[in-house]
Amino acid sequence: MVAHTITTPSKSAQVAVADINAISMTLSPLLAAYGEQSLVAGVAHAIGVQRILEIAAKSNAPTFACEEALSEPADADKPYNYTTYYAAGCTGAKHLHTDLGRCIFKKGYTTDEGERLIGLNNAAYGGWSATQPTLDPDHPGEGWSDWAFEPYRERDVSHIALPAGVTIVAGLFRVRLPHWCTPREFDRIVTAAMMPRQLTYWAMSGEGRAHCAMRGLDPRDFIRFSRDMKTGLLRPVEELYVYSLRHDAQWFATILGDALAHVRKLDNAH
Repeated sequence: MVAHTITTPSKSAQVAVADINAISMTLSPLLAAYGEQSLVAGVAHAIGVQRILEIAAKSNAPTFACEEALSEPADADKPYNYTTYYAAGCTGAKHLHTDLGRCIFKKGYTTDEGERLIGLNNAAYGGWSATQPTLDPDHPGEGWSDWAFEPYRERDVSHIALPAGVTIVAGLFRVRLPHWCTPREFDRIVTAAMMPRQLTYWAMSGEGRAHCAMRGLDPRDFIRFSRDMKTGLLRPVEELYVYSLRHDAQWFATILGDALAHVRKLDNAH
């Protein structure tokens, strides 16, 4: 059984009150001008771009462990790496969709589709809620171990313009990367750009709280957990998204294309 824990930041991680006030004064007019969602999307995108630039600038680039990612190392003898971005659903996510009135999917990347689904099912990904009195790793909610890919159908993507380097194969987005850029490195910028649609973030935002209040829901129900297969403990999930396959396909394709454009600018250095 796992209890909720609170981590107190170290002194080096604490921000002085004066600094907080200064930040607040800077953010207030920006929030008023652009709105919460637009501002956060811009900041998240900038962070993702900066991170991938830092990675590319280092000759011995570190390997980052993205959430439960399955990836292949880059092979200098091959001209490209390929990675697949999927949308996956399960019965539990469909129940959340019914309550929330918004489509909810697991979005992520993989280089081994079969293993990816096995991992999601074994972890009962998203099967625990922050509103539960206890979080028992052995007892996930019902319907969180039947994950399956939700392929994009022709009617979902016939209206979108795919950027160079992005194709749709068997209903899944396939991305071609330069040989020096691994799927994990590329996913940094993609995940940062998608942050405003991340379920936990969205539910706790002003827009999400207002939506939940209108439907009589507790936003904390959408803070979900997954079982870590290495430790057996629970950890917050980061890749459940408020996402519609049909209405958001162009938005996602644009994110992939924008990320590829930044990667290509660095290609001459490699």
